[in-house]
Amino acid sequence: MFPDNRHGGIMGQVSKTFREVADRLFNKESKESKQRVCFHTLRHSFGSWLAMEGVPLITIKELMGHKSLAMTERYAHLLPDLKKQAALNVADIFRESLIKQAEKEKQAQNAAAEEQAAIA
Repeated sequence: MFPDNRHGGIMGQVSKTFREVADRLFNKESKESKQRVCFHTLRHSFGSWLAMEGVPLITIKELMGHKSLAMTERYAHLLPDLKKQAALNVADIFRESLIKQAEKEKQAQNAAAEEQAAIA
């Protein structure tokens, strides 16, 4: 639903111009209603593109104006593999931590060796 700024309230239908243009450009061969481009096609594409860009479902829900997250979950299959990426991110953090720890240990060993050399 879209606000109707001219008359207040909610716009009941989208201009017939949109339907005529969509019919001319996309719907010439489409006899089946599920295959036809309509205004809702734009809305669904918007939600799909958001999901494919990794936008969290809660944000998609808010942008699309869904009342419940259940409605938005239809876009979840399009989300990039966020769980896998999250695990890889943790692995990167762990790896960096190990590298820093190894560097600290090497510096401590070098300092100890220099101290030993100074004493001798």
